[in-house]
Amino acid sequence: MIKILIPLEDRTSNADITVVFSDFDNTFAVDGVVPKKNIRALRDYLDANILNHFVLASARPKYSLVNVLDKHGMKDLVDNESISICSFNGLLSYYKGFKINDTHLPFDVVSDIAALTGLNDLVMFHSGNTSYGSIPREWSEWEKVNLHYEFKPLPKDLRNAKVYLIEVLQTNKRRLDSVVSTFNHERPGITTYSFLTPFSNPLPEKVTKVWHMLRADVDKGSILPVYMEYTGMSPENFLVLGDSINDYAALIHPGVNSVLTGIPEESLRQKLEVHDSRIYTAPGETGFADALKAFSR
Repeated sequence: MIKILIPLEDRTSNADITVVFSDFDNTFAVDGVVPKKNIRALRDYLDANILNHFVLASARPKYSLVNVLDKHGMKDLVDNESISICSFNGLLSYYKGFKINDTHLPFDVVSDIAALTGLNDLVMFHSGNTSYGSIPREWSEWEKVNLHYEFKPLPKDLRNAKVYLIEVLQTNKRRLDSVVSTFNHERPGITTYSFLTPFSNPLPEKVTKVWHMLRADVDKGSILPVYMEYTGMSPENFLVLGDSINDYAALIHPGVNSVLTGIPEESLRQKLEVHDSRIYTAPGETGFADALKAFSR
């Protein structure tokens, strides 16, 4: 194995980058805000060639990403299909307005979680264009300050709601942990993981875990070949940008040009250090802009 984390200024590739496949949080955006330098770099890249395209890839819902782009003055790039959305880590993916993947959670998983979570848990069911919420009254003020989603009540028939991601702010550790363990054992195609999401205000002390549940058979790495096949582009025409373990499979995809941006998670850095791919590094809040400029020369 060779050390493969290479400073961006030492880049030797002359690849013709046609598609930029970028993570959102702490890559394109920093704490939910997109730096002006990154916006300018993206516009310059798109203006340089009519064939150039940008895919924004995230675990976030599609409409959430579109709203952020609109807020930062990039609605025109969505409307003219210069930007495509790859949401829920690829479970719901688009290319220039065409849906190229749609892999939602099974109905019984959604209905089971809806039935098993308690009155004190804040539960969010994210669909393509809607977020449904089971929000107890005691959570309502915290939710308005921190989540920035407009929740609708769960429909009576959940079969009519394609749900891609379930988030649970858990308050009863023993009960729900056993439920999740059962899902992990009996549903190998469903992945659940827990971390304390950084919100602008601290989580209440009563929160024991924040669970995320989505399908494991699609991720950012497995959706890349779908984009390649759909566009007819080769791996060397793709620039992949990311900073978290969530981006690992995409960053190591054979043949793509990869850049580790921002301040990467240490777990990701350790995994990449022993992998036999060449990956460049672009640290700092504007690593996205620096990478686009470097690969646009």
